[in-house]
Amino acid sequence: MRIYILIFSFMVLCSSELLAEKMRLAIMDFKADGVTKEEARRITELIRTEIINTGKFTVIERDQIDKILQEQGFQMTGCTDEGCAVQIGKLASANKIMIGTVMLVSGTTVINGRIVDVEKGVAEFGERQVARSSGEIYESAVVFSQKLTKRIYRDAKGIEYHSPIMAGVVSIAPFWSGSMNKGFDTAGMCFILGKSLMLICGILATAEIWPVDAIDMEIYFSIWGAATVGDMIYSPLAIARFNEKFGLSASLPQSGSVSIVACARPVPGFRAGINIAKYDGMNIAFVCRF
Repeated sequence: MRIYILIFSFMVLCSSELLAEKMRLAIMDFKADGVTKEEARRITELIRTEIINTGKFTVIERDQIDKILQEQGFQMTGCTDEGCAVQIGKLASANKIMIGTVMLVSGTTVINGRIVDVEKGVAEFGERQVARSSGEIYESAVVFSQKLTKRIYRDAKGIEYHSPIMAGVVSIAPFWSGSMNKGFDTAGMCFILGKSLMLICGILATAEIWPVDAIDMEIYFSIWGAATVGDMIYSPLAIARFNEKFGLSASLPQSGSVSIVACARPVPGFRAGINIAKYDGMNIAFVCRF
């Protein structure tokens, strides 16, 4: 098998991105409290647009929800409690549904929303954002949407902080990429396939095993080394962007997360080891010294 055939096959594999089905989200028109219904509707539309622009959800169209509400005898702004939201969510085949209120408190506009899990039938969490003037309303709607997106995605996918440095270190492995720690990553999968394929071909070439040409041995190993270095550069950058996107921090352990810390030996008598700490309402540490 010639090198250009392998590279072509690798490119074909990388071009096929595995797409998981997106979460279906329904967004109800927020209830108006102290503001006009039209203003509450406009703010809801801003939020709906921002959620769509994240590309992380399949947002059910307003017309489809409105049609279901009319069939059930509700108004678009009349569904503001969990019971109604669950009913509409099931009819719309939604996984989660967003309900909320736009209220005026002491001259300040407050956007207050909740995410209801359709299957569980309960409100999982809520967020609020304050606009102190009419000029801040758009920015507040954007920030509100970003905060809820982070909360939904974090809770649904078990998102947690990962060290960019460790991502680069583990990328040395031929069958793994550090960028995959943030979930499925197309580039990371390409690095895994590329490194694995070139390493295997290099080994077969060294052993002069058919059908790999032994003459191409150095080429295989050179491509494997270049791909490994590229992965070690890409993975820390990808993980750092991921942490920033979801507001994750090493100093704030996420609920249910597991952190592995490798410590050096700074002074004589101090034994290096690995500390594994699980944070889930309490901190449980397992220390192994050697």
